[in-house]
Amino acid sequence: MNTEDYTESGPLSADDIEGISSTLTNIQPVATRGHNTLWRAMRHGRWLLLKGIAVRYVADEAHRRMLVKEFETMIRLQHPGIVQAHGIENVPELGPCIVMEWVEGETLKQWLASGSHSAGECHEVLRQLLDAVEYIHRMGIVHRDLKPSNIMIARVGGQVKIIDFGLADADSNAVFKQAAGTEGYTSPEQLAGGEPDVRNDIYSLGRIIGELVPIASRYAGVVKRCTAPLDRRPVDVAELRRLLQRTDTSRHMLLAALAIAALLMVGALLRSFMSESEATAPPVPQDTVAIVPPHHDTVAVPAATTTPAAAATPATTPAPQSTMTTTSPSRPTGDDVVEKVIAEGIKRLEQGFPSNELRHHIDTLTNICYINLDLTYGGFSIVEAYLEEVGPGLTQAQQSMVSASLYERAGELYGTEVNDRTSPLIKE
Repeated sequence: MNTEDYTESGPLSADDIEGISSTLTNIQPVATRGHNTLWRAMRHGRWLLLKGIAVRYVADEAHRRMLVKEFETMIRLQHPGIVQAHGIENVPELGPCIVMEWVEGETLKQWLASGSHSAGECHEVLRQLLDAVEYIHRMGIVHRDLKPSNIMIARVGGQVKIIDFGLADADSNAVFKQAAGTEGYTSPEQLAGGEPDVRNDIYSLGRIIGELVPIASRYAGVVKRCTAPLDRRPVDVAELRRLLQRTDTSRHMLLAALAIAALLMVGALLRSFMSESEATAPPVPQDTVAIVPPHHDTVAVPAATTTPAAAATPATTPAPQSTMTTTSPSRPTGDDVVEKVIAEGIKRLEQGFPSNELRHHIDTLTNICYINLDLTYGGFSIVEAYLEEVGPGLTQAQQSMVSASLYERAGELYGTEVNDRTSPLIKE
């Protein structure tokens, strides 16, 4: 831009700045919908949407009046969830057009078809949609053509915007009150030519909720109410919102009750499991050799059986005790004792493993209620009880060896038999 062109003081017009014009430029066709055509154009450096009349109908006065009626409806609505109309004007080669904001995004129909969406995303879309429809009704207008293809979702920010008010009506309108709508989304009484009623839109909202797959089954009862005969539908969006909230509350209470019931069942199963383990656990073998830690002077061994001949032998003067302790070749070594204690512990674990019937109940509970039940802890409790019994007769090193072996075996035996799940207690 050459500053020499602006030597005189005064306000600048948009046409004085390069690249910015008050006239519509870069007009491009977008789509043809029924009797209307959609175009994209640029003004003041931003994109706009033009809604005009198809060429074959552009000279028809009725279609022109319908376009004016739509503009008069839209210009009354100022809400972030509704596409904003800026004006209506004659565009060269296009004829009369409604000039409105351009929404960069996709329709709800495209959004649903583009892939899976979370329940949270669907809840947010529904929340914004209800807010916008409630505002429309508060302004005394019924949209009468709510459907996924008439709902836009902005690519940036995810703002929901309702578009296409070509069939919108109000009690104040005296013209073009014909029966119209889209099959599958329009209420029966509207198709029959009934008076505009906000419950016409409630019917359409019910159909739309039924297509929000992640939450559709949850609100099946609400959908049924919305699509019921006119006198049985929610009277307005506020009542519809209360129905949705009541459904959520009931569902949360049900999930809480299931969680409590599941925890009680888990407790009962674990008690049964522990009782079964204690009943089948064999006694500790009596001939276990106790190895005294190294700082002691003697090694405890099982008492020898006294024979009658030995009892009749006269007592002799005891020989002087040596300061060194010797180990008899027939006496078990420390490694032999550790192996024997480990073998006995593994035997305890295998005998304490729950019965097939109990494991069947646990699997059933897990699959139905999504319970994360790990029987490894049951095996660990058997190991802990066993170590308390045999631990006093083992050195610290031997205790570590026995403990490591038995805990490892408990994990192998108890941790992999039952389904290994990492899901939460109650899944969404």
